[in-house]
Amino acid sequence: MAVTSGNPKTEHLPIPQLQPISAGADQSQPFIPIRLVLAPNGLAVELDRPNLTLGRSKECDLWLPLPDVSRQHARLFFAKGEWVIQDLASKNGIIVNGAKVARMTLRIGDQIEVGGFKFQVEAVEYRKEDISASQILRSISEALPRIEHERPARKAS
Repeated sequence: MAVTSGNPKTEHLPIPQLQPISAGADQSQPFIPIRLVLAPNGLAVELDRPNLTLGRSKECDLWLPLPDVSRQHARLFFAKGEWVIQDLASKNGIIVNGAKVARMTLRIGDQIEVGGFKFQVEAVEYRKEDISASQILRSISEALPRIEHERPARKAS
């Protein structure tokens, strides 16, 4: 551990005003997932929850491990039928379609820059073929009641 002399410098950062998702959310709007595609390699992350955080901290929902990304850099949330990105008082900000923004409603095709990461917003389309047999079987098994056996079941040979 390093020993320092004198008083440590304390920096006061503004705390962003966050609105609770449930307070302004229109419950009649169905949730619409989107996908963020990382440029240039095309790796994709599907946003399948209505509230996610992006940042360098491993506690974030989307971990972006570069030094120009703040620990709690931004959040993405779905409210009133729209996806919104909001800067969380990050050092380098967020850029959408080439402009630095504090908060912005996202559209399909938008370009998002968070530190050295560049994403494109894409729609997520579900087809019947996307649901695998294992997902169906897993959901059926979760719906069935559990039966407790008095004696242990035989092991397969």
